Amino acid sequence: MHNTPSGLKPAKSLRAGHIGNSANGNKYVVKGTTQRTKHWERAKPADIKCASYLKRSIKKLTHEARHGLSKRIRTIPQAVAVSYSKTQARYPKCQLLNRQKPKTVPNTEAKCERYLQRSIKKLTHEAKHGLSTRIRTIPQAVAVSYSKTRAKFPSCRAVSNRKSGSTKKVVKKQLNKNVIF
Repeated sequence: MHNTPSGLKPAKSLRAGHIGNSANGNKYVVKGTTQRTKHWERAKPADIKCASYLKRSIKKLTHEARHGLSKRIRTIPQAVAVSYSKTQARYPKCQLLNRQKPKTVPNTEAKCERYLQRSIKKLTHEAKHGLSTRIRTIPQAVAVSYSKTRAKFPSCRAVSNRKSGSTKKVVKKQLNKNVIF
């Protein structure tokens, strides 16, 4: 377990990349891990340079935006965005800028599979009873429901693993599960 250096707030209340001075004069930076926990580490010169460059850039460009000194930058949010992109270009490995986003949203796979099953059930029912003019056969209904699901959930494994030629297998599997009416 990482301890908080004296004179600093707990790391979990700050964002990754934040640099703080401890009571003994050392600089520390908040580092994030893949499990979304944060801890203090001794700041490296690259971390300090990145943070100070970002602060200077924001200060300079917001001043230009406020006083109309630049033709390129008109608003303060635009100045902040340009500052972040300039810092990103100069320091690509800076953790202050590269905030990790979760790769998949929780329960996305389950939602994707439910959506797929409901779509197959609905469209095959329409195809079987002639309720739709655009879908006439069950394999066509399965293919359309897969494409709809792929459009809504592009990262879903249930949809991406399916090959285009396996529609008959999917229909048989769904019939065995009694999903299709």
